[in-house]
Amino acid sequence: MTRKRKSFIDDDDFTGCPLIGAPDPLTGEPIKVPMMDDTGYVLDIQTWREIFKENIIPPRPIYINSENDLIEITNRNFKSYRLQVTNIPC
Repeated sequence: MTRKRKSFIDDDDFTGCPLIGAPDPLTGEPIKVPMMDDTGYVLDIQTWREIFKENIIPPRPIYINSENDLIEITNRNFKSYRLQVTNIPC
Protein backbone atom coordinates (compact mmCIF):
# COMPACT_ATOMS: atom_id res chain seq x y z
CA MET A 1 0.00 0.00 0.00
CA THR A 2 1.39 3.37 -0.99
CA ARG A 3 0.58 6.57 0.75
CA LYS A 4 -0.07 9.74 -1.17
CA ARG A 5 0.82 13.13 0.14
CA LYS A 6 -1.91 15.68 0.37
CA SER A 7 -1.37 18.47 -2.07
CA PHE A 8 -1.74 21.98 -0.80
CA ILE A 9 -3.23 24.79 -2.82
CA ASP A 10 -0.56 27.13 -4.01
CA ASP A 11 -1.16 30.87 -3.54
CA ASP A 12 -0.85 31.27 -7.29
CA ASP A 13 -3.58 28.69 -8.02
CA PHE A 14 -6.62 30.69 -9.12
CA THR A 15 -8.84 27.75 -10.11
CA GLY A 16 -11.48 28.60 -7.47
CA CYS A 17 -11.53 32.34 -8.05
CA PRO A 18 -14.24 33.35 -10.55
CA LEU A 19 -12.54 36.70 -11.13
CA ILE A 20 -9.88 34.92 -13.20
CA GLY A 21 -10.99 35.12 -16.79
CA ALA A 22 -13.73 37.67 -16.10
CA PRO A 23 -13.54 40.65 -18.46
CA ASP A 24 -11.56 43.57 -17.11
CA PRO A 25 -14.06 46.47 -16.87
CA LEU A 26 -11.70 48.94 -18.58
CA THR A 27 -9.94 46.88 -21.23
CA GLY A 28 -12.38 44.03 -21.85
CA GLU A 29 -9.46 41.58 -21.71
CA PRO A 30 -9.70 38.53 -19.42
CA ILE A 31 -8.36 39.20 -15.93
CA LYS A 32 -5.22 37.17 -15.22
CA VAL A 33 -4.20 38.57 -11.83
CA PRO A 34 -7.13 40.26 -10.05
CA MET A 35 -6.14 43.14 -7.80
CA MET A 36 -8.58 45.08 -5.60
CA ASP A 37 -8.28 48.58 -4.20
CA ASP A 38 -9.55 49.59 -0.76
CA THR A 39 -12.99 50.44 -2.16
CA GLY A 40 -13.51 46.97 -3.67
CA TYR A 41 -12.79 47.91 -7.29
CA VAL A 42 -11.13 44.96 -9.10
CA LEU A 43 -9.03 45.20 -12.25
CA ASP A 44 -6.22 43.14 -13.75
CA ILE A 45 -2.76 44.04 -12.47
CA GLN A 46 -1.73 45.26 -15.94
CA THR A 47 -4.69 47.65 -16.05
CA TRP A 48 -3.79 49.04 -12.63
CA ARG A 49 -0.20 49.55 -13.82
CA GLU A 50 -1.46 51.51 -16.83
CA ILE A 51 -3.60 53.65 -14.52
CA PHE A 52 -0.58 54.40 -12.32
CA LYS A 53 1.42 55.37 -15.44
CA GLU A 54 -1.55 57.59 -16.41
CA ASN A 55 -1.97 55.78 -19.74
CA ILE A 56 -5.56 54.82 -18.85
CA ILE A 57 -8.03 57.16 -17.18
CA PRO A 58 -10.13 55.32 -14.59
CA PRO A 59 -13.92 55.69 -14.80
CA ARG A 60 -14.10 56.87 -11.20
CA PRO A 61 -11.76 58.52 -8.70
CA ILE A 62 -8.95 56.25 -7.51
CA TYR A 63 -7.59 56.98 -4.05
CA ILE A 64 -4.49 54.80 -4.13
CA ASN A 65 -1.06 55.73 -5.38
CA SER A 66 0.78 52.51 -6.10
CA GLU A 67 0.57 48.79 -6.70
CA ASN A 68 1.55 48.26 -3.06
CA ASP A 69 -1.85 49.59 -1.98
CA LEU A 70 -3.71 46.83 -3.87
CA ILE A 71 -4.87 43.45 -2.57
CA GLU A 72 -4.21 40.45 -4.79
CA ILE A 73 -7.27 38.20 -4.96
CA THR A 74 -6.22 34.54 -4.93
CA ASN A 75 -7.93 31.21 -4.55
CA ARG A 76 -7.03 31.24 -0.85
CA ASN A 77 -8.38 34.68 0.02
CA PHE A 78 -11.28 34.96 -2.45
CA LYS A 79 -13.92 33.89 0.08
CA SER A 80 -12.70 36.55 2.50
CA TYR A 81 -12.89 39.37 -0.04
CA ARG A 82 -15.72 38.37 -2.40
CA LEU A 83 -18.38 40.43 -0.59
CA GLN A 84 -16.16 43.52 -0.87
CA VAL A 85 -15.88 43.36 -4.67
CA THR A 86 -18.00 46.22 -6.03
CA ASN A 87 -17.61 46.20 -9.81
CA ILE A 88 -17.69 42.53 -10.88
CA PRO A 89 -20.49 40.16 -9.83
CA CYS A 90 -19.12 37.10 -8.09
